[in-house]
Amino acid sequence: VRDQAERTFSSKKKDEMERKMWLVQEMKEKREQRLEELEQRRTNPLLVQQEREFNQLIELQASVGRLQTKLEGVQSKREDIRERLLEARHVVEMLEVEERQVSITVEEVEADLKKMRGYQEGLARLVSTRYDDDEYEKAVIKIQTKWRGRKDWETGKRLKRMKEHLERENAAISIQKIFRGRAYRIMAKDKKKVLQALKLQRVMRGHAGRKLAGGLRSSIGLRTVQRSSAALLQRAYRTHLARRHLAALPS
Repeated sequence: VRDQAERTFSSKKKDEMERKMWLVQEMKEKREQRLEELEQRRTNPLLVQQEREFNQLIELQASVGRLQTKLEGVQSKREDIRERLLEARHVVEMLEVEERQVSITVEEVEADLKKMRGYQEGLARLVSTRYDDDEYEKAVIKIQTKWRGRKDWETGKRLKRMKEHLERENAAISIQKIFRGRAYRIMAKDKKKVLQALKLQRVMRGHAGRKLAGGLRSSIGLRTVQRSSAALLQRAYRTHLARRHLAALPS
């Protein structure tokens, strides 16, 4: 009985050792298979390409954001330069108008001065050569009076024209000021619309980029989950087959 018990114990011990060795071998095979799968996954060109494209997409989104910020700064600077250019053009136009007025006034005064000097010289020669009596002196005084009256009338008329021209110029300046103010306000509204549109575009691009990145992440995660699930099912099925095989072996 003792020998039989020893033989039975030895047989069971041998079977248990074989079963342990078989399980260890199976675990080694599974580990090697898992390592091979990881290596294949690491060297899989599709996954590597997806990861590279995902990194490129992130870098492209960052570059687009930087360019968008730079574009907004350039647009704001351009609007400021436009405003300063309009003001400078207005100042130049006003200076040109003043220069024309001064040149016209100087030319008219010089022409009148030349005429007066000519008349004065003619009258002086006439007085010194021909007439010395009182009647001539009265006639000369009368002519001078008429001439001075004529010149005063012409001067008043010219001053009146200059006043009317100045009033029209002031009215034009007021109209231009109102029109420029309206144009500036319209430009400010357009600038706000442009800034709002840029902000909306930036938000939409960010949403589209995040959505695309989320889709890529979800597709990669789904494939990982599918592979993990398949490996888990295979491991469970192999364990079930091993148990059935062990149960079929003689005790």
